[in-house]
Amino acid sequence: MRNRLLALVCAAFLFSCERGDIEVADLIACGEFDASTHFCDRRDGELYKFVRIGNQTWMAENLRYEHQTSRCPDNKQECNDIYGRLYLNNGKLNEYCPKGWKIPGPEDWEELEEREDYNYTLKAGYDWLEYEGQVGNGDDNYGFSALPAGAYMVGYAKWGKEYCEVLYEDNKFFEWGASKEESEISLNRSFGHVAAFISSDGRPFQITSNLDFIACFAENSSISVRCIKD
Repeated sequence: MRNRLLALVCAAFLFSCERGDIEVADLIACGEFDASTHFCDRRDGELYKFVRIGNQTWMAENLRYEHQTSRCPDNKQECNDIYGRLYLNNGKLNEYCPKGWKIPGPEDWEELEEREDYNYTLKAGYDWLEYEGQVGNGDDNYGFSALPAGAYMVGYAKWGKEYCEVLYEDNKFFEWGASKEESEISLNRSFGHVAAFISSDGRPFQITSNLDFIACFAENSSISVRCIKD
C-alpha cells in the first residue's frame, strides 16, 4: 500500500512538473484536470469550474462541500452536483470555501451587479420557472450560470424589494422565526425562482425569475454559496 502511494505521489510530481500549473496535492485529491477552467477542492476531491468576470474570478458552480450545517435544496435527502448544497447564512463562513477562495463581500457582489441586465445575463439558460408570464431563464452571458436552488429561509417569504430594505435597515430580519413546516414551505416556493448567495455582511445577493420577485432572508436562512478567488 505504501509503495502504491509513493508511486502515485511520484507520478503526480512528474506530471505537475510537466504541466507547471497543477500542484501535487490537487492531483492526488482530484486527479488530472484542466487548471485553466477548473480548480480542485482538496477537502473532498470535488472539481469546480470557474469564470473570470472583469477583474474577478468566480466559481461557476454552487458549492457542494458537505459542511456539518449544510442541507440539500428542495427538501431532498440527497444533493446533486447541479444545485450544490445550502449553507447557514449566519454559520462559520470561514469554513465554507476551499483554500484560496472566500465568501464574497458586498463590494464583490456590487461589482457583479453592475453588469448590464445582471438579473438576466448572470442566469443559466435552463431550470428557471416562469413568473407572472415572464420567462425565467437567462442567457448566461458571463458564464456565472446562476441556478434557482431556492432558500431554506427560516422565516416568512416576503416579496418586494422596498419591504426587504426596510427590514434590513431596522435589523428586523435578524428577529424572524418560523416553524419547520413554514420554513419548508418557503423553500418549496423559492426553488425554481430564487438563486440566493451568502455575503460576508449577512445580506444575501439574489438573482430571481423576475426583478419583482424579491425574497427577504432571516439571519439563519440556508442558501447557496459561490466563492470568489481570494
